Amino acid sequence: MDEKLYWVWLSLIFNYGNDKPNEILMRYESPEDFYHLTTEQMLELGFLSEKDVKAIKGVSLLRAEKVIKDCKKHQIEIVTIGDNLYPERLKLIYGPPIVLYVQGDILGIDENVAITIVGTRKSSEYTSYATQYLSYHLAQAGAIIVSGCAVGIDTDAHIGALRANARTIAVLGCGLDINYPAENKELKEQILKKGALISELPPGEAATGKIFPIRNRILAGLSLGVLVTHAPERSGSLITVEHAIEQGKDVFCLPPYSIFDPQYAGVIKYLRDGATPVFSVKDILIEYYSTYAHKLDVDKIIGDYILEKRLEGRPAKIRVPKQSEEQPIPKLDKQEQEKILEEYKHANGEIIMSLDEKQILVYNKLTLEPKFIDELSSECNLDVGTILSVLTEFEIMGIVSSYSGRRYALAQ
Repeated sequence: MDEKLYWVWLSLIFNYGNDKPNEILMRYESPEDFYHLTTEQMLELGFLSEKDVKAIKGVSLLRAEKVIKDCKKHQIEIVTIGDNLYPERLKLIYGPPIVLYVQGDILGIDENVAITIVGTRKSSEYTSYATQYLSYHLAQAGAIIVSGCAVGIDTDAHIGALRANARTIAVLGCGLDINYPAENKELKEQILKKGALISELPPGEAATGKIFPIRNRILAGLSLGVLVTHAPERSGSLITVEHAIEQGKDVFCLPPYSIFDPQYAGVIKYLRDGATPVFSVKDILIEYYSTYAHKLDVDKIIGDYILEKRLEGRPAKIRVPKQSEEQPIPKLDKQEQEKILEEYKHANGEIIMSLDEKQILVYNKLTLEPKFIDELSSECNLDVGTILSVLTEFEIMGIVSSYSGRRYALAQ
């Protein structure tokens, strides 16, 4: 019999986020001991209703066995709350997952500065850039970046960490074998090279709208603090911030680009209530340096963005969109484009030499002006899934920039 069997069985009984499994484990060292109780003994515990007991008796060990079998099939590790590998930080939240399904490396999360980055799925070019910038430098300084692997800000957070060749962890709202979101299939593969994918949902369980707010307690629970970079007032990402506040975690906010644009208004309440405004990674890392000095590389903790650009001898400016509108792409004549492309290819010669046949095909169709994925698919005679996979790799490598409407252009 698999030693994880009764743990998986217990995790299948109650709704996700319910604290009753935790209460059971406070009374019984092993879920197997609880499994063998009679209905009367379960009711005598005082916190289980007749409906609860009926649900308990309705979940068979056969169902748990199937989950274990599926995990072996998909090379998913089962980490129980009783295992040494299970993050201690997660044990402290309300309704901690009894079981985590894991692919990749989650060792040592508790010993490191983990920062969760969240935000809207409909990020602007400004916040996409800012998120990748902050994530990159946080990761370069030694922080672990945690996010939810959704499109938008989550993707930018993971890509920033990957560009720093650092560790990032994605907490999913579906089984680890489910291809959701489809656009991030390649991103997940890249994350697994350095970090991990985590879910409390067993294999085969699809993403649903109701699971994401519950999943967000794990995003907050794994980290020391939560950074939100772009959120309208009703953004689901703010649920993660609420979990962070409930758990006593630090809250950081990228100040809104425009106080008149409701697409940036989600952070205002938290800034008024005392959240830390973030203008550079120092605003975040200064909170943890005294405790985690041995884990953070002080030489990599850079200063203000403007100061950095001045030291480089370049203008201290960043192009940003007007309110929620996308930043306009400068129109260049053919001669100017050809000149820039030649400079680009020369500067990135080593990267381009390492590309495979499909990547070169896609690369040669990219321009300085954004193209839709369908357009690239037609020009390259490749399916959209393959194009998305190549473009995700390119974005991580810094070759392309993404724009709204699933458009991509060579990074300038």
